Amino acid sequence: MAVQSEETESDDDKVQLADRLPPVTRQDVIERIKLEAPLVTSRDVIDDRLSYKPVLKYKVGESPASYVLYTMHLKQSLPKELDAFNMQVTRTFQPDPNTVIVRWRMSWLSDTKAMVISGSTTYRLQTSSGLITSINDIWDFEGEKNNEQFFRSCFDFAQCWRPLGVPKLSEQNIPTALKFASWETLKDNELVGGQLDREELDIVTMQMFTAACGFVFIWAAFFAVFFLQLAFKFSST
Repeated sequence: MAVQSEETESDDDKVQLADRLPPVTRQDVIERIKLEAPLVTSRDVIDDRLSYKPVLKYKVGESPASYVLYTMHLKQSLPKELDAFNMQVTRTFQPDPNTVIVRWRMSWLSDTKAMVISGSTTYRLQTSSGLITSINDIWDFEGEKNNEQFFRSCFDFAQCWRPLGVPKLSEQNIPTALKFASWETLKDNELVGGQLDREELDIVTMQMFTAACGFVFIWAAFFAVFFLQLAFKFSST
């Protein structure tokens, strides 16, 4: 009677092996980045030790699966929440074998006014596997800043970047959007952005917001931020 060798694969093993996806190559990863950036949604091109620091300080999670869930959610939610939303890649280049840089633009309408963000996303690839190990976003709003409409547009935009399951009016979403809008509105103002870095302005913004909580939220927050600007103006004279 023949005895099956321990090294012989069972039928279950053969099925599992057949179901496995083939490993991606470095070129596969680069092509996927070009196709999906700046919101990559393919888990198989991301290394298990992904490093990602979002521009908006939401708690996205540290695992590749958390990042993919976040980007999949954004690709569905942004066109729904922002009027006439459009996102397009303007340039992709590779300065070295382990770096891919994608430049892109996002646009939408806010109170019938066109808003535009120019950004770039840098993808670092693992030397041996070629998988994505680091993702770094840089944003810059175009057009006139330092005014009330720009502040409100930034606040509304930031709220749309909340992770899946985070309500729009929540204790995680509102402070994050408020701090982002305050920084973007005042960072180029020499009386405020020239004297405070982002962390310092975040602290002052929340102090002003807490003091203004008895008023209508958005208007109170906006006036609180510009009261801060006024205070710096008088302190510098």
